[in-house]
Amino acid sequence: MSEIKKYVRIKRAYSKGAWYANQIGSVFPSLGTWENAYKVDSPDRALYIRQEDAELIVTEKRPANRNDRILITNADTVHGLYKNGDELVVDGQHKFGNGVFAYKEYDVHRLDCHYVTYKEYEVIVNNEEADEMENIEKRYDTAVENMNTATENLIAEIEELRLAAYAQGYEDARRALLTTAGRRRFRSVFRR
Repeated sequence: MSEIKKYVRIKRAYSKGAWYANQIGSVFPSLGTWENAYKVDSPDRALYIRQEDAELIVTEKRPANRNDRILITNADTVHGLYKNGDELVVDGQHKFGNGVFAYKEYDVHRLDCHYVTYKEYEVIVNNEEADEMENIEKRYDTAVENMNTATENLIAEIEELRLAAYAQGYEDARRALLTTAGRRRFRSVFRR
């Protein structure tokens, strides 16, 4: 069975005075939660980060498959191509050995591919931000669907209003015509 670990990535700081204000983007091992804060193992000592200011990343130590997202936890690179805390997407496994080829998520054309060994990464199982994006996509799809329904209803209502206005206009024109015709008859009666 694979070992599950939790990490906390700092997304923002509530003020410049917070101990993690200059650590935005850094990833720390999680020691648990306390009320509305994550307890993390920082280099100095165990400290707390507000949950609103961080995201929780759940990982497990296992070989990665294609399209798995991995978190670099023990970077062993001389060239500085990636560092601890980077998230990469696996493109494929190496035929010999235990490494994978991975690229940064925003590298759509996969031009900057890296070879990452098994000891350097952990597979991301659950990521609050990724789940939030999925929820946003679902909300977007629902909103588009509701908008399409509302648009169809609006078109039907506009058609009803147009027909009612047409009928009203027809009635107004008929009344005006009858009034005009009635005046002509009235005038013609008195002219004789």
